[in-house]
Order: sequence, then structure tokens, then C-alpha cells
Amino acid sequence: MCIEEFVTDFGSSKKNWVSRIRDCRDEEQQKKMKLKLPCITPAGVFTIRRADCLREPSGYMSIDLDNLEGKTSTTKELLKGFSGLAYCGLSVRGNGLFMIIKIAHPEKYAEHLEAVFDDLKKLGLSPDPACKDISRLRFVSYDPDPICDFNVKPYEKLIVTNSQLNIENSHHNKGAIAERVERCLEQIDKRHLDITMDYKVWLTLAYALSNEFGEGGREYFHRVSRYYNGYNPREADRTFTACLKGSATSIGTFFWHCKRNGIRW
Repeated sequence: MCIEEFVTDFGSSKKNWVSRIRDCRDEEQQKKMKLKLPCITPAGVFTIRRADCLREPSGYMSIDLDNLEGKTSTTKELLKGFSGLAYCGLSVRGNGLFMIIKIAHPEKYAEHLEAVFDDLKKLGLSPDPACKDISRLRFVSYDPDPICDFNVKPYEKLIVTNSQLNIENSHHNKGAIAERVERCLEQIDKRHLDITMDYKVWLTLAYALSNEFGEGGREYFHRVSRYYNGYNPREADRTFTACLKGSATSIGTFFWHCKRNGIRW
């Protein structure tokens, strides 16, 4: 379905679903109820809901602004006139907002997204970094008074970032790098996120972690691998052992794959 239909066609049933969630005072119960709502991938059509499986881009991106209790109305006013803003309305639980932004160059999604984040931060807002996952879900919500203009001129700004991070691979820096890896893994665990994508990426991550940490990287590799549907601990062990022979793949490759999935450290 088209995004405009998803966010604007709110029948009474959708309104009732969302209202029940907002009336609930148990946060854990709210989360469970939210997972039963209809949802889409706003950035496009995917063969599998994974960043590398985009089949057809929509020309839109969805951005969450969370924890705005008491400030949703003033924040919405602040966002009026934001470049490319096609829709802005209350989040499912009603204490935040989500934005749907039309972009000029769908093939440059990451560059547009960096620019959007930069513009929002200049307004004093804190967009959810998890939205940098292009395959992120958008649950149906309800707002009686949204900003809505799907004829808006597309967002044009781009910020180009390096495709690889230059992280020093030296002994005196290993402690700091291990801390960064741990912070990434915490986010992967929290989101149950599969960043391995396919065999080639999975193997590259094994090389990156083994090259940086040696045998000490084995546990990291298992933690990265376990959210893949076909995860097999024995196969992961065999692969990691083979990768211990060494390669030129640096730990920067691991951080780059984290970054492209919306993970920051």
C-alpha cells in the first residue's frame, strides 16, 4: 500500500486500537499490544525485511522523535515548514512524534538521512538513531490533528559520509575498541538485530573480529551471528577458527556494518 494511505486512512477500528494502547498504564503491556498493530516498511518494498534486501524504494523515510511528553504539540509547531515533511503525527503511545519525509534521491537514502538528522539536531531535537535502519518498521498510529502534505517539495540536502571508518588497529587502542564493540553488541542484543545480512558479510565480520581480537573475538562473533535465522553455533565456531589464520580486514569493517544498520557507539 502507499504511505499516504497508511498514515491518513484511519478508520474507527485503527483509532480504537491505538486508543486502547494509550489508555493502558502498563508499559510492558503497551509494548505487547503495539506489536499486534498493522505495520509497514516506509522506506520501500523489501523481499526480506533487511537492509540489503530493498527491492523498490518508496522515496520516503520515517523518523521517530521519542519521549516528548507534554511537548508534542509545540514540537509539531516547530516542525511546520520542515523541508520535505509530508506527515507528522503522534506515535502509537502518544508521547512522541513520527515524521514521514519525502526525499529527492531515493538511491541516496543514507546521505539524505544524515542531513535530516543534522537539521533536526540544529532545532534542538533528538531523532531516534534506530531509524537509520532502512528496513525499520512503522506501526499504524492515530493523530486527530497531524501535519499532512504529500505534495510537499522533496527534501534535497545530502551529507556524504565515509563508507569506511578509519579506526586505528593498534595494541594501545584495543581497550577502547573493545568498549566500542561492546556498546554495538548491546544495541544488537536490545534490538535482536541481524547485521550479518548474507554469507559474504558474515564471513567479513568473522575476519574483522578475529583480526582485531584473536581468540578473544570468538564470543563477539557468536553474539553478532545469533540473530541470523540459520545460526548454527558449530558452523560459526568452524568459520571463526578458519578466520584466525588472518586477513587484511580491519575492525573498521565491523563498525561500518553496525553504522549502516543504525548502530552508534
